[in-house]
Amino acid sequence: MIWQMRWMTRYLGFIARPFIKWYASQEIIACGLRSPAGQFNIIFTKTNNKKNYKFFKKIKRHWQEVDSLENQDFSYKLMFQEIIPYAEISEIYKVKAKKTGGKRIYSSPKILIKKKTDYKNDLLTIEKLGNGQAKISWPEAEKYKPMIYFLAIEDSKDHGICGIYTRENNWLYPQTKKASLSINKQDPPLFKQGQEYSCKLVAVDYDGWVPCVATIRFTY
Repeated sequence: MIWQMRWMTRYLGFIARPFIKWYASQEIIACGLRSPAGQFNIIFTKTNNKKNYKFFKKIKRHWQEVDSLENQDFSYKLMFQEIIPYAEISEIYKVKAKKTGGKRIYSSPKILIKKKTDYKNDLLTIEKLGNGQAKISWPEAEKYKPMIYFLAIEDSKDHGICGIYTRENNWLYPQTKKASLSINKQDPPLFKQGQEYSCKLVAVDYDGWVPCVATIRFTY
């Protein structure tokens, strides 16, 4: 369903976004990446209807729970991150969580471990439009042939203030309704002149792997 987000949000608008939001609430949004230090990390979102997040490795036809090491949030309060030690290339993982106040178990899509994640900060450009808005673009990231992008905006203290998923290669901040999915609890604030911000881009492929990450800091 996710690969259809581009045309769904572009042509179905307000009808598509609630459907995508509902669909996302029925699973765990997660993907895997290689940190600059070479560790295998899983980054994922948390929602109020889920608790007890745990990590599993596929062994033949079964899923075995594995230990994880809590790591600094990938984007504070928006995207969480844990290290999976001893993970190897070509292994398959997923995240599971229990429904808050219920017995249902939610699961993420499968995550296939690959060799590397590129860190290419020059993929991102910021065009200040005034009135607290900005156009954020990353057309060169298309060469990674991603399924979807995750974009996080952070303030000067690296606190996440906005997180979206989109199939486009640009986005006009702060128009969350133009994105396929927003994980904000409220509308993000307009940029303030003279203040510093950062933007993080994550490309996610069809195997749940992150082939590239880009980060840019700017003063509005």
